[in-house]
Amino acid sequence: MSIEISDYVDVKQRAAELGCNAPTELALLPRNFDSAGSKQELAHQNPVPTIRVLWRRAGIAETRIEKEGDRFPYVKEKEFGGWLGPVIFVGASLLARDPDALSTGLGIIADYLGGWYAVLATEQKVKLDIVVERPGGGGCKRVAYEGDVAGLRGLAAEVLEVASQG
Repeated sequence: MSIEISDYVDVKQRAAELGCNAPTELALLPRNFDSAGSKQELAHQNPVPTIRVLWRRAGIAETRIEKEGDRFPYVKEKEFGGWLGPVIFVGASLLARDPDALSTGLGIIADYLGGWYAVLATEQKVKLDIVVERPGGGGCKRVAYEGDVAGLRGLAAEVLEVASQG
């Protein structure tokens, strides 16, 4: 299991630069959100529609960065030999109001992947980035996870720790 923490662009400012909705609580960001030259270059990871359905069924609200009528393409990166998840944004207001929301969202993904990998006879490799907004204008940090499905369940605690280091 590998967890790397790094600085990330100010998500709300970047959303404004790209002409997107600024996320406030929980959002699925395009994989290239931090580096795209324009909104037309943004692309989501392939699992985004599935995660949106799973979260919606569980009552988890997502702030979409896409404006009404915008459609970002979905891409599947083939160089990673496992499940490559999206970039999940977690707003400071969500962490203050409901610190268990991220844990619940990651648990839903872990349950889905556990069932998915049970059907396939392959190693359970997962790669997922979480961008956390620090309270009080403390910027954003990326928590990059690579490991097995079971490790997703403990990832929320790592993100909360990063967020509290404002």
